[in-house]
Amino acid sequence: MTGRFTGSLTRSLYLRVVLTFIAIVAIGSAISYLTSSHNFRRDFTFRIQGEMLRTGREIVQMYSELAPMNPRQFLDHLGHLRNVHLSLYEGKEEIRSALPERGPVDRFAVPQEAIDQVMEGEIYRSPHVDDDTDPSQIMVGLPFPGVDGRMYSLFIMPNFPEQSRQFRQGLDASLITFIIIGSLLILVASRYLVKPLKTLTEATNQLARGNFEVRVNVRRNDEIGQLAGSFNHMADELQQLERMRQDFVSNVSHEIQTPLTSIRGFSKALQEGLVNEDDRQRYLKIIEQESERLSRLGENLLKLASLESDHHPLDFRQLALDEQIRQVVLANEPLWSEKQLDIHLELPKTTIVADKDSLSQVWTNILHNAIKYTPEGGRIRIAITAAAGNQIQVVVSDTGAGMSEEHLRHIFQRFYKADRSRQSQDLSGSGLGLSIAKRIVDLHKGEITAESAVGRGTTVRVTLPTGR
Repeated sequence: MTGRFTGSLTRSLYLRVVLTFIAIVAIGSAISYLTSSHNFRRDFTFRIQGEMLRTGREIVQMYSELAPMNPRQFLDHLGHLRNVHLSLYEGKEEIRSALPERGPVDRFAVPQEAIDQVMEGEIYRSPHVDDDTDPSQIMVGLPFPGVDGRMYSLFIMPNFPEQSRQFRQGLDASLITFIIIGSLLILVASRYLVKPLKTLTEATNQLARGNFEVRVNVRRNDEIGQLAGSFNHMADELQQLERMRQDFVSNVSHEIQTPLTSIRGFSKALQEGLVNEDDRQRYLKIIEQESERLSRLGENLLKLASLESDHHPLDFRQLALDEQIRQVVLANEPLWSEKQLDIHLELPKTTIVADKDSLSQVWTNILHNAIKYTPEGGRIRIAITAAAGNQIQVVVSDTGAGMSEEHLRHIFQRFYKADRSRQSQDLSGSGLGLSIAKRIVDLHKGEITAESAVGRGTTVRVTLPTGR
């Protein structure tokens, strides 16, 4: 269904692009045609009138130089002029019309006001033609003094009605040809424009079906190229998200399966009644510990999901940071006292604006990690220092075994445990503590980093703004 819909959408877009381009070409061509035709006709009128006036003056001059006959006879000998139609008036009466040899033409009527204007010795020019007027209606008139002392009026009109029609037909044919060829080119160009969108549509369908390996190879620098780049980036993010989802399911399954296996095994041994009282108490203790581990895992998963949901409520208030860290250290005294660890505190009086409960979780998780991986008789140092800008920094360092750079890059990932050998000795961890701490620090607009080296311990730095 999705494929048919997107295919129809693509075809619809292609049709819209083609029709839009054709409409633009047609409208633009029509506007250009009308504008250029109007301007051409206006300029054409002035140019033709100038040519006809020059021809008329030459005729008048020729007649005045020869003067062998009257004007009527003279005009009879001008029939060889192919491009003009001559009419000679005496007063209001046309006394002679010289037609071109090319063939008959429609006789034209000279307006009375034109005759009167010429008889007064002035030059007459007909108004320029508009878009609906035949260009053959262009006319000029000029005085024609006869050798007999009379004053005549000579009117000249171009003789190209057929040429004018042919010219217009040719222009119309050129316009139609231009639109047809332009439309064909637009069909080809539109396919070029729409093809990347079709590729993106097919890739989107594959992505929707779960193929996160799909990518589009559109090498363009325009908006479509940017869209293709965004699609590839989205596919990369979804692929990474899918890997994270699979890893999350695998890790949760592993973390749940391990204690459940222990609980099931020891419960079965207790049911069979083949263990003595000491072993029975030890098995029950292990079952209790594994149950607590499952409970903590569930709580941590819920907390992490809440923190990542963007709806986790945070109550930002003034907080005595030094006092909070001291309370966390005291609350975990049984853990570090059991391993006889030396806890060194450098906590000057410090006040920040933060969420008290969630920030306490950060110090608890970091301190638990430090205690867990620091050998007996080791040392843990916790210090508050000023940082650049309006920020403070909490530094927690231990003298544990440390970790390699490869492990260090992943310690804030969910379920990641840097030392598998230590994991086998201490099954209480789930690998979520530092992930939760990082998310809380991010919500406080802060930063958490870690430094470590094998055999040199680990240092965790938390940088927080002092106010909001």
